[in-house]
This record gives sequence, C-alpha cells and structure tokens, in this order.
Amino acid sequence: AGSCLPARFWRPEARGSVRAGESRRRLGAAASRMVSRMLLSRKASSGVEGARREEEEGGHPAASSLASRCGGQRRQRMSWLGTLCSEDGEEEESSLERWVRAVKRVAYGSSEGREGEERAAKAARRLAWACDDWKEEKKRKVGAVGGVEALSRVVCERTRSVALEEASAIALWKLSRCPEANKASIIESGLVGLVRVAESGRSGAAREAALACLANVLGSRSRDGRAALCAAGGVEMLERELCRRSSAAATEAAATCAKLVAERDEFKAALRAAGLVGALGAVVCSESSSLVALEEAAWALSHLAARSAECKTAVGDVGGLLARLVAIVDAETAASRAACWALFNATANSDDNAAVVVANRAVDALARLVLAATDPLLRVAAAAALVALAENDQNVKRAAFARDDLLPCLVDLLDGSGRLAELAAVLLCLLAGANARDARLARAVPALCRLLADDAAAVLAHLNAPTTPPPGRLDLVVDNAGFELLTDLLLADHLVRAGAVNSVVFRVKHHPTFVSDVIRDDIASHVDTLRADDALRPLGDAWAAYLDDGVWTVADDYGYWAVPFAFWEMPRALRAHLASAHLIVLKGDANYRRALGDRPWPFDAPFAKVASYFPAPTLCLRTLKAELGCGMDPAKYQAAQRADATWLTNGKWGVLQFVQPSRAA
Repeated sequence: AGSCLPARFWRPEARGSVRAGESRRRLGAAASRMVSRMLLSRKASSGVEGARREEEEGGHPAASSLASRCGGQRRQRMSWLGTLCSEDGEEEESSLERWVRAVKRVAYGSSEGREGEERAAKAARRLAWACDDWKEEKKRKVGAVGGVEALSRVVCERTRSVALEEASAIALWKLSRCPEANKASIIESGLVGLVRVAESGRSGAAREAALACLANVLGSRSRDGRAALCAAGGVEMLERELCRRSSAAATEAAATCAKLVAERDEFKAALRAAGLVGALGAVVCSESSSLVALEEAAWALSHLAARSAECKTAVGDVGGLLARLVAIVDAETAASRAACWALFNATANSDDNAAVVVANRAVDALARLVLAATDPLLRVAAAAALVALAENDQNVKRAAFARDDLLPCLVDLLDGSGRLAELAAVLLCLLAGANARDARLARAVPALCRLLADDAAAVLAHLNAPTTPPPGRLDLVVDNAGFELLTDLLLADHLVRAGAVNSVVFRVKHHPTFVSDVIRDDIASHVDTLRADDALRPLGDAWAAYLDDGVWTVADDYGYWAVPFAFWEMPRALRAHLASAHLIVLKGDANYRRALGDRPWPFDAPFAKVASYFPAPTLCLRTLKAELGCGMDPAKYQAAQRADATWLTNGKWGVLQFVQPSRAA
C-alpha cells in the first residue's frame, strides 16, 4: 500500500508534519481508493467470478470496506484497513485470533448451520487476505493459535457451504508458503482433505488452491509429506487432474508431480504405474495447454526421467512427445529451459530416445540456443542436452561439428566461468574425439588445454614399464570431497582394474582445514551414496568390496596432512612408508605449495630438482590458485601472463608434473 500512497503518509521524516488524526483519515481514504482499483482490475481479469461473489456477499475485506463507505458510513469496518492507520498493530493481532475462533467453531462442531458456515467462510477469506505472501509473521501467528489445524479439519469434511470449502483451501495455500511449522501441520492433519478438494472440490478456485497448497508442502522436500500424499491417493488424483486438460488445474498438478519426484527416486515407480508419464505427455503435446502448464509438465517429465531407465522408456513411448519437446526448445519460450532439461534426462544413456530427438533436428535447435540465447540458464540447459546427445550418437558429433559457428563459440565460452564453461569444455572434447583430423581444431585445442607443464607421457611410461615384482601400491593424497573425490575414486578404480597398481591408500586429513577437505569418513560415505542410487549401485558395490578386502585403505597419518610444514619436513616413519609406494599422486593447490615449501621459486626452475627429496615417484596435479610455481615452460607461462592478468590465482591454469628420484628409479 505504501508504494501507492503519497510520500507524506509513509515516509518516516514526514510523519511529524501531519496531525495524527488527519493522517489516518487521509490514509484510510487513499487505501480505500486503492482497494477499489484492485477490485475493478480483478473484475476485468479471468478470475472475476470469485471477486464478484465476494463483493456481493460482503465477505471480502475490501468489498466490505467499500460498501460501508458507499453507504455514507465513515468508520472503518475491517480491521485490516484500520491497521493501516494504527500505530501498534494490536487490533490486527486480535482480529487474526477472532477469525481463527470463527473457523474453529465450525471445525470442531461448536457452531453449526448455514450462518455459522458463512461466518467461518468470511473469516477464512480474511485470514487468506491478511496472510498474503509477504506477511510471514502473521502466518506464524495463525499457526500458533491453531488456525492451520482448524482450516485443515474443515477441508477434510464436505461442508454444506461451497464458499467455506473454497476460502479454507485458499487460506491453507497462503499459509503453506512459510513457515515450515505450518507445512508440517498441513501434512499431519490436512493432506487427505486437500487431495479430496483437489479432485472433487465444488469450485475451480478451491481445486486450484488445493493443488497449489500440495505443491508448496512437497516443496519443503519432506519425505513424510510425499509418502503421505501417495498413501492418500494423491498420485491417482494428479493423473485425473492432468486428464481434465483444464489449463490451471494441469499447471498446478504438473507442479505437484515435479515436486513429488524431485530428488526422490522412490516415488517414480508409483507415478509411472499410475500413468502420470502419459498424462504429463498429453499436457505437453496439447495445443491448448498454457505456457505455464507446458513448463511445469516439462519439469515433471525431466525429474521423472532422471536416473530411471523405466521412466526414460515411458517418455519415449508417448507418441510425439520427444518431437514436441524439440519444438518447444526451438520456439525459445519460457518453457524452453524445462524442455531442454527434459531432453537431457530423457536421452542420457538412452540410444532409442536420442535417435528420435536427433531425427527431429534437435542438434540445430540446441546449438542455436547455445550460440544466441539471452538467458544464461537456458544456454546451460541447451549445452547440457547437447552433451547428452553427443555422448550417445556419433552423428550428433558430426552434425554439431559441421556448424561453422559452434566451435568458435565453444572456444570463447572457455574464457568464462561456471557451469557453461565446463559444459563447453566437455562438448569440445567430445567433438574433438570424433573429428580429430579436422583442421579447425587447431584453434580449439590450445584454448582447451591450459596446462603450463605436462608430464603425462612420463607418468604413463612409469605405469606401463614392466616391473619385478608386479606393480605395487598407489598412495593418493586427496584434496576436496564431493565431485572431486568421486573422480579420485574413479582414477583409483581404473588403475586397479588395469593392473597398473595392486592396492591404493587414500591419504586424508585428520580434520578439515577447509570445509571441503576429505576426512576418513568421507570415503565410505561417498561409496554409500553411490550404492543408494539404482544406476550407480554396481559401481558402489565394487568399491565397497575394495574397502572390505583391503584393496583400498584410508589413512590420516596422525594429522600430518593438515599441518602447515613443508613436505621435506615429514616424519621419518611416514617417509619410510611412502618410499615403498609405486606412485604417489599429490592433489590440490595447498599440497603443491607445501611441496615447494611455500617459497617463490623461479617459474622455470626444474620441478625435478625442487621436488627431488620425495621418497618415491610422485605426480603433482594442481590448478594455480597461489602466486608461486616452478617447472613451467617460459613460452607457455609468458603467453598466460599476456592472455590473463590473474593467471596465477584464478584456477583456470594448471600443471601436471612428475618427479622420479634417482634412488627410486
């Protein structure tokens, strides 16, 4: 309201310039005019029926206030308007409690009959109005005095009043947006009623509000809420709502489906069995669906197809669905980003779906978005979908590489940061692998490879050299948990399977110096995460067997890797143990700095001399994040200086350096 009123009524410095009574009178008049404009605007919109009915019944707060003014009465009938003119808000607080009591009388049977239900309906409408989006404190207050439970009880029973059912559903929708305590109360006492109203509510507004409330509750990522929805028949209700083809109902039902399966794979089978994939596909393929409904349905399909081979197959079986998603991508609308992610999840590891998508000219549509889309998130989604297709189909790589404009664009994207730069690098690698002899790679390869020192050939020669006895142990000094640790585990798995080493010791920190540092428990927790995923369980089981059989072991070396000493000061016992390793891999910028003793060596000082004290062959993997280094080719680091002013610290440049002490050779 403040943004619509003259500054003298709401600016702090102007409060003293107008007498309190006059200020309140003018403020009330201005607010009333503003509400009148709001009602007129609502009548002109698609949701006119609710506003007209509320005005005729006198149940809407704004309508009641206007009616009182039109009747010549100058008093404020509604407390919410009076609160705009009050100083402490006490009247509003008491009104909230009074409205909750009116709903409780009907909910708990102390007030019966049509008049009681009408009073409760008016109170519920006023609660919805008072607890609008930005009023979190009021929502908390309503929940604290039992308003959420009372409204939930009302929606669980088919009352005689359509208005009460509608008002209660709308109030619960508003209250479910925050805080979490309100969502928990709705899950506990109102979920069954919301499912009933969403399916068989006697007004369109009630059904849409119930669906929106369910989506809000599921958005809290509560597994209990999702399980309760499935148990209450919510999945079947969603399928029927999607089949109604009402644009508003389809939008809310699709949004609820998306939140039901987001990051929760255990509910996908229930949705697939209930025919939700086909129903969502029908919403996407329908020409009458609104843009918002298309977007929500595409998000739901994307979540369903992620990490589920059965759902990917179900998506491919819906006739015309993949072609329609490609058309949505090509149109570059608000639903295009969701369609890109739906294509990404539907085609990842699915050759059949990828072939259908490619046949519908998806490569050109996605490449155009990567090149020219104005929305950065849309460019990321298009690049991810293009990567998924290129991983499955050689024809995609050739078709993408045939575009004269795509390769230079991907090279330019490497100069950026974030997810788009990473996807550009992956896509360049995929395209280069399929088109290695093309002359246009001459510019792409130097831009893609920012290694200022690369001893990969020497490392491979060491690992492939015949040894007697057979190859021994790999000591991997790890750095960060998360995705980086997973790549470390993949490296260790590959070297064991290839026979390059016979065992691996992961050297971790006793305690995290930085929040991301790997500690002892992280190895097992990452393996357990893989075992909990259907698609990755075989890999997780193999790694768990390595740990159980002693092929992989974890050591924190009494906290040595978390102390700030140079590596040439390591304890004798640890040095003696490392000396028996076939290869030491040292990862991370901090470990590299300790290998150099944190000293400013000349950039071209030979790494083999600086690190000659290592007791066994050692490989250092480092992205530059500190202003020191050695062993770099002068031509390369001078070119980096000219191209990038922050090349030493921005993490975009790296070194791969190997030292093999003569006594260990």
